[in-house]
Amino acid sequence: MRWAQEVGPQTKNISRFGEVFFVCVCYTVYMEDVSNYEKLKADTQSFYTTIGRVFSPAFGQEIHFPSEGFNHIVFKGNRSEREKSSQMLRFKLLPLAVKLVKLATTYQEYEETIREFEVK
Repeated sequence: MRWAQEVGPQTKNISRFGEVFFVCVCYTVYMEDVSNYEKLKADTQSFYTTIGRVFSPAFGQEIHFPSEGFNHIVFKGNRSEREKSSQMLRFKLLPLAVKLVKLATTYQEYEETIREFEVK
């Protein structure tokens, strides 16, 4: 994960309070500085494909990272593209999100919905 170190947070503090991990990350993302967007996107997509499944102690099962998850980083729910600066921030936070899934032992809320849908 060399790229994560290069584009990672300027400061990172992880502290433990009971069984809950709090992550405070400070990033400097300028809306006009999207010059390395394509490289960052490609690197993030490459990293994302290597994640696959991660065991979550909080849920007691593996969490899957399918391709739809990467699309969620790039697109909004209505399939319109997120702002480049928002995408870049999400790209940079992805390694920390994976780490959080691996380390967290509790969760605050959980919602499961079962819906019927038609496959075209």
